[in-house]
Amino acid sequence: MDDAVALRHLAAGAYHDHHVLTVDGRQVVLRRCTGSQWELAPAAQLAREHATLVALAATGVAPAPLALLADPPLLLEGLVEGRAFSYASDLPALGRSLASVHALAPPHLPELDARAALLEDGGAWLERARAGGEDTEAVTLVAALGAVSGRGRSAPAVLVHTDLNAGNLITAADGQVRLVDWEAARRGPAAWDLAHALSPTTTLWDAASATELGHADVRALLDAYAEAGGSAEAVAGFGELMGAVVFRALAWCLGFRAEVAAGRASAGPELAAALERLTTPAGTAAAVDFARAAAD
Repeated sequence: MDDAVALRHLAAGAYHDHHVLTVDGRQVVLRRCTGSQWELAPAAQLAREHATLVALAATGVAPAPLALLADPPLLLEGLVEGRAFSYASDLPALGRSLASVHALAPPHLPELDARAALLEDGGAWLERARAGGEDTEAVTLVAALGAVSGRGRSAPAVLVHTDLNAGNLITAADGQVRLVDWEAARRGPAAWDLAHALSPTTTLWDAASATELGHADVRALLDAYAEAGGSAEAVAGFGELMGAVVFRALAWCLGFRAEVAAGRASAGPELAAALERLTTPAGTAAAVDFARAAAD
């Protein structure tokens, strides 16, 4: 291969694989769809993500949309450069970035009732966990959390990312937090993102950045979000969605682990470690306790 052209693997997740193509010093991310939470064909899934990046282009908080290829289906994005996200220092910057995201409501994305969607999807994954013989105590504990995650307040539907684990957050040299992997984006209440960003099922997902947040950490994100023009209603109501967010996350972990055990899905070492970490008896109980406390 010519020295001016190089291809390297970047990362793989549950639904996408990524390579970086370098041509004469310019780096482009090739995003390939290997599955879809929406049960869309790869071309349709990537087309939705491309439209989302186009809508976000002016904010500067997402990868630049470069091209959408049809055969094979590939989404070409600008490479987002920076350092790993830190819960110790970057929560205010994340709050500011989310305020920019939530100012948008692109019509190409489906609008969902957050609580109903989380409980329905979590319920389906929990059934897979039961069928696969996952830990009965963990399944029972998660099911009980779902049962008490009642209806919350209504709110305007805005663009929400809904998958704000540290692996999808990059802190640029200027301190801005940029968000990647928009596969799960939709329109829903802004509180959805706030609850997801602060949930222990999110902050403990990546081993390298795993952090248990305290009250001061939570306030750091929420205060910066409000100061940047984020919804005061979302700040006041994020705790009401926390139970549903944690329920769906834990149910997905248990259900996906059952799918892997049955040979219907695969998980690389990092994903397998995250699933194991969040579904230990202590990890599950701590996440459930956090959700219940946030709702009080």
